[in-house]
Amino acid sequence: MMVSGLGVVENGLEQEVQESGQVVVGNELEVAVSELGVVENGLEQEVQESGLVVVGNELEVAVSGLGVVENGLEHEVDESGQVVVGNELEVAVSGLGVVENGLEQEVDESGQVVVGNELEVGVVANGLELEVEESGQVVVGNEVLEVAGSGLGVVENGLEPEVEESGQVVVGNEVLEVAVSGLGVVENALELEVEENGPVVVANKVLEVEET
Repeated sequence: MMVSGLGVVENGLEQEVQESGQVVVGNELEVAVSELGVVENGLEQEVQESGLVVVGNELEVAVSGLGVVENGLEHEVDESGQVVVGNELEVAVSGLGVVENGLEQEVDESGQVVVGNELEVGVVANGLELEVEESGQVVVGNEVLEVAGSGLGVVENGLEPEVEESGQVVVGNEVLEVAVSGLGVVENALELEVEENGPVVVANKVLEVEET
């Protein structure tokens, strides 16, 4: 389709294209012109110049100020940012807000956002807001990552384990070694207090605690 002002009816949906624009009905969609409005599965996607819109599980965004509606969710991206629909997400710009499964994720410059069970530095997963400090890592779901920053607070399943410098945390049914004194760990709603050189018992396991 190479003509402006063209109206096409397919499956009861009317698609409008402008000059040099293309419209695909089904699971394929390529858009190469500015201010193009396309209706696919009852959703209207708006793109700007040189932007691409994908209907289904694929999405690539290369322009600033692009708003895309997928499954009733509107995704906003900044310049050179990408938006993921479904379980994939890559974020490379600052101040980016992305809505996925009704959750709005905020990332800082050069940060990444995790949707679902994956998380790399610092955001909202499953409605929980995880805060990390420089060079620290966070636990989401049943996976526990090493924690290398002091004063790190992690929220997992509504429990906020507190760790000190060079300490590690227990989440779910997994217990990691504890190497610092005065560490308080919340595991299955039980708060375990350890003293210097003392043992820690979680569930039926006893771990040794070494002074750093």
